[in-house]
Amino acid sequence: MLEELRFRLGYSMIPLPTLDERREEIPSLAQHFLLRCPTEAGVPGPSRFTDEVIAVLEAAAWPGNVRQLAMVVREAYLQARDSTMIRVSHLPEELALPLQFKVHGKESDNARAVSLALRVTKGQVGHAAKLLGTSRTTIYAYLTAHPEIERKVAKK
Repeated sequence: MLEELRFRLGYSMIPLPTLDERREEIPSLAQHFLLRCPTEAGVPGPSRFTDEVIAVLEAAAWPGNVRQLAMVVREAYLQARDSTMIRVSHLPEELALPLQFKVHGKESDNARAVSLALRVTKGQVGHAAKLLGTSRTTIYAYLTAHPEIERKVAKK
């Protein structure tokens, strides 16, 4: 079957960037999948995401690409059936791991979390602090102690 398809395509290679390379599309894709959930699941549920959920989705690794994102949205939808919005607590636990900030955690892990939070919040320190459950002062302290952390998102 695959050989026949290759023959019909003439062995043409169609480059398709991964979801990691198209992070700006994650919010609209997630919303698209969310709007399909009531029909697919057959039960009413939330129709929006919190800003924190979008930030977590943008920061997550997506080795499974778009299908994995669709599955995560569907699972969160089912977890949040009685809510009006999907919150971080409705996401699978392993998805929120990159954005965990632990007061007595490893310095390098916390610095990575601060860096990711600033990236997904486009350098907004207050929003990043809220996302990590810490203070703006702590974020500024990490920016001072770790000059490698960029406050602004690199332009594409």
